[in-house]
Amino acid sequence: MSGLLQSIRNPRDLRQVPISRLPDLAEELRERILDRFAMKDAYLKSALGMADLTIALHHVFDFAHDKLIFDLAHQAAAHLVLTRGESADGTALSERPVPVSPGDEREPYDHFFSLHPGTSISKALGVAQATEGDAKTVAVIGDGAVVSGIALEALNNGHGLNSNALVILNDNEMSVSRVVGAMGEYLSKVRAGKTYNELKKDAHKLLQAIPIIGSGLDKAAEQLKDAVAKALVPGSIFEKLGPRYFGPVDGHNVGHLVQLMNEIKDQRGFNLLHVITRRDESVDAKHERLVFPVSSKKAEEGEDADLARGIEFERQGEEPWNDVFANSLMHAAENDPQLRVLLLAAPDVRGIGKASSQFLEKLPGRVFDMQVNEQHGVAFAAGLAHAGLKPVIVAPASVIQRAQDQIFQEIALSGLPVVMTLCYSGLIDARASLYHGTQDIAFLRAMPGIDIMAPRDGRELNHMLDMALQSNGPSALRISHSFAPDSDRLYPEQQELVRGRPEILRRGSDMTLFALGSMVYPAMEAAELLAAKGLEATVVNARFARPLDADFLQDMLDEHTLLFTLEEHGVAGGFGSAVLEVAARERLGAGKIIPIGVPEGPISRASRARLLRRMGLDRQGLADRMLHEYRRHVRSSKS
Repeated sequence: MSGLLQSIRNPRDLRQVPISRLPDLAEELRERILDRFAMKDAYLKSALGMADLTIALHHVFDFAHDKLIFDLAHQAAAHLVLTRGESADGTALSERPVPVSPGDEREPYDHFFSLHPGTSISKALGVAQATEGDAKTVAVIGDGAVVSGIALEALNNGHGLNSNALVILNDNEMSVSRVVGAMGEYLSKVRAGKTYNELKKDAHKLLQAIPIIGSGLDKAAEQLKDAVAKALVPGSIFEKLGPRYFGPVDGHNVGHLVQLMNEIKDQRGFNLLHVITRRDESVDAKHERLVFPVSSKKAEEGEDADLARGIEFERQGEEPWNDVFANSLMHAAENDPQLRVLLLAAPDVRGIGKASSQFLEKLPGRVFDMQVNEQHGVAFAAGLAHAGLKPVIVAPASVIQRAQDQIFQEIALSGLPVVMTLCYSGLIDARASLYHGTQDIAFLRAMPGIDIMAPRDGRELNHMLDMALQSNGPSALRISHSFAPDSDRLYPEQQELVRGRPEILRRGSDMTLFALGSMVYPAMEAAELLAAKGLEATVVNARFARPLDADFLQDMLDEHTLLFTLEEHGVAGGFGSAVLEVAARERLGAGKIIPIGVPEGPISRASRARLLRRMGLDRQGLADRMLHEYRRHVRSSKS
């Protein structure tokens, strides 16, 4: 290695590196990314492909003055290395996991790192409107994200804003997953041909050779010639949307990128540079880390014994919930020809993982791959339901909220029988708080008529999916991010699944543990710990966050000193809030209800087991909290 990267203490140092040496610097940068960052294979390959482009951006622009906005945070890996230096803040880059969460931007070169695709152009246009002088705002967006509705809206709207903004379309042919639809096919055709600007020149030459058009043209004829030229060459779709188009260009010819960006830098207005990059296919599997890994059964090296027990507690079985759900859904689809499956978000995070390809193969014509077009996907499902089919939406709980407007207008207000399966509900092993599914109950409860269910185990999941498919209205089914309980650990069914009716799993006289979904089995284990302290708890499997049975709630409050609601969701607006609302409305003694759930505020990065422990949602934490609250209540009632 030449050691060029060690000389870069500040991005401005790049301008001292001869352009002929920039390819060497890019190679060093790729090696450093491999050493410093761990992420899923596809994301890592894409991040490595950004090295040359990132060097060119920092060589031409001064992002302490100009603005740089990344659409997906993994694209910023090269940027983080260049802007941090070897020891910019004394923290090893390996301790800065990617993706980077919004709010982590502490450096003058960091502006926005988005965590879900499609929003960078809109944010860049907003920043550009508020930026005075000659500062350029640059948005970097991938080919998988530019097809999303919000990105196309931004391209359409940007032309009229008179913004000094540049969109870099980082086209690596596959993004982090396959691009679907007409735009994906269009980009493939553009990649295969000459550059847009070269073809425009060729088209003009062709038109010049036509006598009636080619000579002696007035201004109107020139405009006509340009319009005909645009119709003959690829890339014109972008100019029709708004920005002036440049490209496509080789994203690994750093010298050419620097030259072209210098030309664009001096051109005010709304521009789009289409850059073709290659994902580095030489990545060793040892560098891969799942985006949403599931906690290991055994404690990681260095973990203490308490956390090891916590992981054992958090892991109820051997089979991930996502696999259990995929099997249930496939079985339902094979037995009901009216069922249709809509897959939202990127394949590796949508909730059925590798089973996505199996669904597409085994159910031809009945599975719709919407990827990051969540708004369109939900409205499309409404159309299917209106036509008499049975649509099942599969999406992460943290992603479905992007389609909140469509859920409200197209599904809830019409009462259409659409099933929304919200995978990755609750806490997950993530490196950004955006991915945790801890707000879905709150926004869905604000919608009229949506039943919200959460199964305690795989057997109950099958019953709930069947109920949702037979319903005449919309339903939401929360799927946890963990392992479903093994068959040898299943508690016997006490009651048949009936809409809105809870299930009592354990009887006690002192308190009620009213648990939803993933908290049911922890509640049972916490009840055993309380019994050792002399307190007997009734454990209730809530099954539903809506509707709630007011008569059942009345009985529990009458028979017990306290009632605790347990959920892997934010307390505000969640299941506990729903129980309190019913109790207040029916005058049932809401003062005896204590909600327990995910506390407010940002969620730190950690394994799910560690997060459960920190929040007191593991069995020991639950038992300690309830014992404390019970004793405090008893003392206050005696005083």
